[in-house]
Amino acid sequence: MKKLFLLFTFLLLSHNIFSLTKIALVNNNQDISFAGLFENPDYQFIKCADSKEAAKALMEGYCDGAIFSLPASRELYFLSDKRIICAGVTGEADLYCVSNDKNCKSVTDLLGKRVCAPRGGLQEALIAYIFEKYEMPIERGRGGVTLEWENNYSLCLSKLIEGKYSYAILSEPGASASLKNSRLSISVDFKSELEAMEGRSVCFPKSLLMVRKDYLEENKDSEAFFLDMKKSAELINNNPVKAAALYEKYAAFQKRQLISKSIKNGKYTFLNQEKNFKDVEFAFQIYDSYFKKNHKGAEIKNTEENKISQDFFSKLRIF
Repeated sequence: MKKLFLLFTFLLLSHNIFSLTKIALVNNNQDISFAGLFENPDYQFIKCADSKEAAKALMEGYCDGAIFSLPASRELYFLSDKRIICAGVTGEADLYCVSNDKNCKSVTDLLGKRVCAPRGGLQEALIAYIFEKYEMPIERGRGGVTLEWENNYSLCLSKLIEGKYSYAILSEPGASASLKNSRLSISVDFKSELEAMEGRSVCFPKSLLMVRKDYLEENKDSEAFFLDMKKSAELINNNPVKAAALYEKYAAFQKRQLISKSIKNGKYTFLNQEKNFKDVEFAFQIYDSYFKKNHKGAEIKNTEENKISQDFFSKLRIF
């Protein structure tokens, strides 16, 4: 009887260990999306130095899911021979114009202005796309807006605070960090402006939850994982202070005050309906089109041969 009890205990513990969903943390603000899962015993979190280490852990089967930027997600999909797929959108592009100009309240107020913006990645393509939608040319000497491209958000932020620029386009946590300077304020929310212009909801996916296809096929709890991600997004948006405290306790390297401020503007979500995957495809189109035209494909690898197809997306949907 005692042996039977010990066997039952071992099997129970083994089931709990092996049924855990293992998530890689990539050491950046994308990990905030897991705030509502940190204290859930059904999840185990593995801290990685960066997204490359997280990608390796996923491909080698040491973890089941992680959050990556849009371009990195596609690269991981092909590197894994299409065995790591998209489960949903966890974050939308959060682009803001921060300035010391109290009269700047919309995109059109930037006409004729000199604006600092970060070069590279999806944000550069989206910034150019938005100004194009407003028919505001960004080339010098054409009566539009003069964009001064810097290598990253940190340079934009530091030069804005130093007064070298009066306007800068930042995402979080940079936008909130800039508000430590009392002269500065958030003047324009580009997403809200574009939605008002087009008269509809606009989604520009910035980060995606990528999961092992084997995990989805073999794990009966994968739907629960998706539902927990949706609840986590609701927690983040309804109670950013609590979400910040959880993130700080389990994953963060920043002070909670800044995190909670940036969460309010961070556009965290969990979307995995068909229309959301259409948004992902559209974002890739914007990204590819822009870099082919402006950088001769420097940031794109084999996109003609490696177009994402429907199998890039999980077939599991939650409502």
